Amino acid sequence: MNESAIERQDGVSIDLCLSELRARGCAAGASFGCLACADAHRASLVARCGNYSDGDHRTHGWAVHFYCGVGWPGSSFQRSPMTEYCVEHAAAPQTDPVPGGDGFAQYISCNSDECDGALLPTGNLPRDPTCICWVWDDRMLSQEPASHTLAACDPAVTIPWVDSIQCNCSQGPGAEATRLPPGAPMANFVGRSKVYLPYYRYKQPMERYPVSVLAGDNLSFPNRRACTEAQALGEGGCTWKRLPQSRMLYGADLMAHGWNATEVSGVGSIEEELDLTYRNMAVFRRALEAVGKYRVPRCCGC
Repeated sequence: MNESAIERQDGVSIDLCLSELRARGCAAGASFGCLACADAHRASLVARCGNYSDGDHRTHGWAVHFYCGVGWPGSSFQRSPMTEYCVEHAAAPQTDPVPGGDGFAQYISCNSDECDGALLPTGNLPRDPTCICWVWDDRMLSQEPASHTLAACDPAVTIPWVDSIQCNCSQGPGAEATRLPPGAPMANFVGRSKVYLPYYRYKQPMERYPVSVLAGDNLSFPNRRACTEAQALGEGGCTWKRLPQSRMLYGADLMAHGWNATEVSGVGSIEEELDLTYRNMAVFRRALEAVGKYRVPRCCGC
């Protein structure tokens, strides 16, 4: 998200809004509990944050939703670290409803706003997310063929929080159908969902998409099968293990190297969107190279 554009639109300072939420004792990342706290102090918060909604509205009260961890978008790259980890994982049995044939399980969704709504009235805490089966928005990012999407998602059944179409992992009433079958590979192995450009331009599934450029993957890692640092892969039934090395970038690093924060997804032409994306990918590589120059290998036992 372009925070400068948000501040101009709402006429408020995001930092002052976040300070007010902290001053009122609202717990960051507490989802609907945080929103209830904000509502209890609505007058003072509106003065600092501008008007905000309890619904999933990206143009009203973005800072409140960002602080509480509710709705989409729930993050801002300008304020976020981006960390790259190396992970080893066991091959998943290819028995999910949508087997990939590539050693990965079907992707599961954890941080989409559909996860909030599907679990009402208990809600979903960003600090301890409850994952549900592959949701509509994430399927659109993967440009899944319509025949596959509509076999799992019923346009007549919506998730009330976001008025989004509900997609199921198994047969069952209401939100129960979105919960992961405990024994399914998707609940026990690393899942993968391919991401294509143009990014989330297509809002309805098609059997074939006019422009489709593979850009990367979204991966899901089931916490229940994570190996500890002391475990080897497969020990005690664990199916994936994060290796100790990592590298990190901050949003400020990207901005310093010329990142263009203009949001063109679904607004400009496909050609304009792809051009901007490719330019920003080059910025990302330059920023990563610059940060890499500061890394000095540790000499153990010298």
